[in-house]
Amino acid sequence: MQKPLKPGTEAALKKYNDVMLKLLRKEQRRVGPGNPELNPPSLSLSTDARKIWVAFADECERDLAAGKRLEPVGAFGSKLPEQALRIAGVLELVDSHGATEISAGTFKRAVVLARYYASEALRLFEQGSSSIELQRAEKLLKWLHEGWGKATVGLSEIYQLGPNAIRDASRAREAMTILEQHHWVGRIEGGAKIDGKRHRDAWEIVRV
Repeated sequence: MQKPLKPGTEAALKKYNDVMLKLLRKEQRRVGPGNPELNPPSLSLSTDARKIWVAFADECERDLAAGKRLEPVGAFGSKLPEQALRIAGVLELVDSHGATEISAGTFKRAVVLARYYASEALRLFEQGSSSIELQRAEKLLKWLHEGWGKATVGLSEIYQLGPNAIRDASRAREAMTILEQHHWVGRIEGGAKIDGKRHRDAWEIVRV
């Protein structure tokens, strides 16, 4: 269903299209008479814009860590700071097609758009594939059947010896809860002794 345009949207789109048309029609600077390679003018970041870019790049790096927001779309998320630079360059040239520096205000707008694209990438990922929690549970189940090989398993054995994606207690417990819900494992009430070590959290593995 089409949403009605917000006030000012049509005028902003017309301005953008007009600027893009002018830029495309403009004769491009070349390396030299005998070299047709393009030699465009540089477009740098202002001091304040660079500070915002560095902060945004750090934000993206934190969000790409295991279990964080951008982990499911890591390949996309790792390029997000670079994409923000490209967006900022376009926005600056639309505002002033002779610009040689990206302002802080322009880069702030670019960050808003970059975050929006990240949220859309996550939305599409969630629609098109199983959640990251289910993926980790599937990896754990495969390890229990093919790598562990015993009838029972304790929580500490999972996050110490199991798949790399499940190397902490909270993720191990989360994955085992999912496997419990799907009847791939059964919790042993009161825990169990495995290889001479007592485990408060332990499960019996269902073999089929």
